[in-house]
Amino acid sequence: ESVKHEVVEILATMPKLTARLYAGGRHVYSLMVPGDLVDERLHDYLRGCGPRGDPAPALVCRLTPKEYVIDGMRVFLSEANGQLVVREANGGTAPLREFLRQRMPLPRAAPQQASPHQSGQQQMPQHAARQQMPPQQAPRQPMSPPR
Repeated sequence: ESVKHEVVEILATMPKLTARLYAGGRHVYSLMVPGDLVDERLHDYLRGCGPRGDPAPALVCRLTPKEYVIDGMRVFLSEANGQLVVREANGGTAPLREFLRQRMPLPRAAPQQASPHQSGQQQMPQHAARQQMPPQQAPRQPMSPPR
């Protein structure tokens, strides 16, 4: 029971970490597990994000085979018809590329009635950390993963 509680607490920190990584233009990916075909395919995708212009997540953490935290969201990855497919906790599925595109922050119009010091103090829901980042923190173009 206490281990489950600790896991929940750790996972709750992921959206905030993701927002900080995007703000700093950084990426953190768990190491590739040789022999795990899904993990190898995922790392192939991550290495090619920048050159292909595909969205690059800021945070990828492998939990178990086929189970990951991607940008603060716990998901399951599988391969179907030659592409990686994400299954979310709610059962929704999407190709990895589309999953990431849907979650990329969009530039917004000028903030309404928010001072710069207020925006940094607002607490965001876990699932909305990426969507709520101010435009100056949102990546303008996909960034290539570290090598």
